[in-house]
Amino acid sequence: MHSLRPALRCVLQARHCSARAWNTRAAPSGEWLRAELDPAQGPDALLVTLGVGDVVLDTIGDVKSIEWKQQGGATSPVAVLHWTGFLRSDSDELYHATWKNTEGAHNVHVPVRGTVLALNTALKPEQLDGNAWLARLRVSRADWDTWARTNKTT
Repeated sequence: MHSLRPALRCVLQARHCSARAWNTRAAPSGEWLRAELDPAQGPDALLVTLGVGDVVLDTIGDVKSIEWKQQGGATSPVAVLHWTGFLRSDSDELYHATWKNTEGAHNVHVPVRGTVLALNTALKPEQLDGNAWLARLRVSRADWDTWARTNKTT
């Protein structure tokens, strides 16, 4: 099923995927954003869902806790993912490797200008995957279009 084009896969999985090409983007820092029209606010307002992609989750290790922030933006994170993992500390030409435990934090920023409406504070670290949402935002169509022009990945 994964070899099918995304739009066809969405139809087969009974998900609403209209205009997927314009409404889903990945930020260079690994966050994904999905925009939908906000009918209550008119045609120039979008509701944007923010999550963290699988690439980030695979890179940082096992997420042990999520620290939620009240405000988020380009300079302050909306959430901090605290993680643990293993780091190769030494190896030789015979592929003998020494590993050490390591830990760190990954800041999740909102890469597009907007207002944070909700945080998914009910999300547990073990539920975090590439499909889980962290925040919902209100973004103007002009701000989304400006940001999307510089972030062409889907």
